[in-house]
Amino acid sequence: MNFNDMKLTTENRENTEQDTPETDEVRRATDCNALGYGLMTLHACKLERERDEARESLESWRWLYGIQTERLERMKRERDKAREWLAAAQNALDAIHLQVGSWIKKLKKSK
Repeated sequence: MNFNDMKLTTENRENTEQDTPETDEVRRATDCNALGYGLMTLHACKLERERDEARESLESWRWLYGIQTERLERMKRERDKAREWLAAAQNALDAIHLQVGSWIKKLKKSK
């Protein structure tokens, strides 16, 4: 299949996405000539740069997500440890309350 055949098939396709002005310019200029090939090459290079920038951005977001996930897990562990300490302190206070209550009852009975 030569380039002109590819051009016809791409023109006859259903457009589900909007073409960019650069793509339109390349399509108009390409008749398998040097200018068309040069424009296609420049357009391809631009698209590759945009792809690479998007990949770098994605990696940055993944790195940030990883840090946030790690910190969130650490905070959850700290929260769970604090809950354990709080439950132990509450149990100790309950035991003290029961003991003091029994002492008060004994004092009242002895009067």
